[in-house]
Amino acid sequence: MLSPRPYDGGGFAWTPEDQAALDREMRPRPRGRVYLAGPITGYDVDERIATFRSRAALLAQDGYEVVNPCELSPPGLDWHLSLRTDIREMMSCDTIFLQKGWEKSKGVRLELHIALALDFKVIVEGETA
Repeated sequence: MLSPRPYDGGGFAWTPEDQAALDREMRPRPRGRVYLAGPITGYDVDERIATFRSRAALLAQDGYEVVNPCELSPPGLDWHLSLRTDIREMMSCDTIFLQKGWEKSKGVRLELHIALALDFKVIVEGETA
């Protein structure tokens, strides 16, 4: 926060500390932590990983810290164990992002149910806020 200085009748004195404070005030603020949800089971794993990474990069550019479930468990891990890991990490988020096709996924529907119960912000790919 910039601190006011008494006017001394002279010119405005802008110090490096003032500039640093202004820079801190003007920098983009993080938008929070978002859980990236989308169908994985029954799809080509490599394609899903690429899709999740691409979407995560876009969300990160938009200022979010992204939790990507494709990076939480190794491919082929039991569905129940993966989902437990994903939900545990999702609890550190305040937003859930639903990728296209989310409604076809039992896991994502469960994640959404939890997110709604905990008052997460919900973003659906392709819909405007």
